[in-house]
Amino acid sequence: MKHILLITAVVILCASCSILCKKNSFKNTTWTCQVEEFVADAGTMTITTNLTFTSAKDYVYETIMYMPAYPNMYMNADGTVDIHPESTSTWTEKGTYTVKGNIIILTSEEGEQHGLEYLNGKLEAGDLSYRHLTLTKAR
Repeated sequence: MKHILLITAVVILCASCSILCKKNSFKNTTWTCQVEEFVADAGTMTITTNLTFTSAKDYVYETIMYMPAYPNMYMNADGTVDIHPESTSTWTEKGTYTVKGNIIILTSEEGEQHGLEYLNGKLEAGDLSYRHLTLTKAR
């Protein structure tokens, strides 16, 4: 009877340790964040950030900025107002990443590093953009 209890205790201890030591797997996942930014005299720009871990060591970071059409701030001599067309611009960065506990270190192809924290099922990025980003898992 004591042997069964001892074996059961060891199994439970090993299982709990393996859960605590389990490495977060980000391979083949995409994380996203979308924010709206007010642009004076133009309207609201939508900024979508996508971070894709394409393999066990590579990532692609993409920022898409969308600005809807908006009118000029002045009227033409004939009383009409010109409209700026909608526009989209995209910026992409590639690099490698490493995972140390709940911290992910991104290193771009240019050598720039950024740190993200995996917290409550989300990625918290304090230095990936000019503002703090909270990325949620898209797939």
